[in-house]
Amino acid sequence: MHNAGFYYKVPLPNGDSGHSGRGKSATCVTFSMATKQLGNLLNPSNDGDLADIVRRAREMGELADVLVRSLPAEHAQGIVAANVREDGELVVIAATSAWASRLRYEADTLLEAARSVGIKAHICRIRVSQR
Repeated sequence: MHNAGFYYKVPLPNGDSGHSGRGKSATCVTFSMATKQLGNLLNPSNDGDLADIVRRAREMGELADVLVRSLPAEHAQGIVAANVREDGELVVIAATSAWASRLRYEADTLLEAARSVGIKAHICRIRVSQR
């Protein structure tokens, strides 16, 4: 057994792929990745697609935090995520359609908050989460 790292067990169905697999046994293959390797993959200072995704997710989380702090406490819980598109559109994802309705009244406040941290947004769109 290894001391450090992450281990993933992936079930692989045995038998003919044309059948439903009911009643068949499964073979598990274990993959391991050292903690250091995983850290290198997720390090946003590295170059590469995964690093770009991690960096972008962090930026979107920071933007959502800025927007949440700009609202009254009773409205802040309605924000799930936020993003700024290349054309300057601030997109705020609301938890439900009811929250979206409430947040639309706060669009100017959300735009002002985004601009206060250097984001060049000219319009705010509120969308409902697809969860």
